[in-house]
Amino acid sequence: MRSPTDSSSWASEGANARTRTMLQDPVDVARIALMQALIIAVPILGAGLVVGLLISLFQAVTQIQEQTLTFVPKIIVMILVAVVLLSWISIRMANFAVEMFTDL
Repeated sequence: MRSPTDSSSWASEGANARTRTMLQDPVDVARIALMQALIIAVPILGAGLVVGLLISLFQAVTQIQEQTLTFVPKIIVMILVAVVLLSWISIRMANFAVEMFTDL
C-alpha cells in the first residue's frame, strides 16, 4: 500500500496522467479529421449510390446486363455533385484547418 507521503509514486502517477493526455490528443485529432472527411464524402458518395441504384433498377427492368453501363453516369454525377459542393467543402476544410492550428 502507498503512503500519502511517498512522493515518487505520486510523481509517477502525474507523469502517467500527462502521458495519457498527450496520447489522447493525437487520437482526438485523428478522430475529428476522419469525421470531417466522412461528412464531406457522404453527399458525393450518396449521389453515386442513388445513381447506381437507379441504373441497376433500369438494367433489371430492361434485362440489359452490361457491367460498364453504371460507371460513366456515376462518375459524371459524382463529379457534378463535387463541383456544386466545392465551396461548402472548401469552407469546411478551411474551418477545420484554422481550428487545428489555433489549438496548438
